[in-house]
Amino acid sequence: MNDEMREAVAKQLPIMYPELFDDPNASAIVDSLITQAYMVCQQYTDNDDELSTLVRLYTAHLLYTNQSAGGTATSIKADVFQINMSDNTANGDIYLPQFMDVLQILGANDWGVQFL
Repeated sequence: MNDEMREAVAKQLPIMYPELFDDPNASAIVDSLITQAYMVCQQYTDNDDELSTLVRLYTAHLLYTNQSAGGTATSIKADVFQINMSDNTANGDIYLPQFMDVLQILGANDWGVQFL
């Protein structure tokens, strides 16, 4: 991920999803979540505009689930993507369905989410 894309995503997130930045911890972890989202999303497209959109949506999803789980992210593993979710998260996360819709538009229909 180049610095220009990282800065653009970091700048767009609080503008597009201000409700996620009501939490004071959001700004502290958003950079690491952008990196994690990029590692997941880069496999779906080479187009910078599409990739930026995917990274922005997926970062919003990660940030939302982090806030809804009632904890804070303390570490990120590059080889495993895992989210701890509280009971009320599954009904309120609008970012993951948006991300999945964009993936379908890009023809990446084989991606799935597993809730453990």
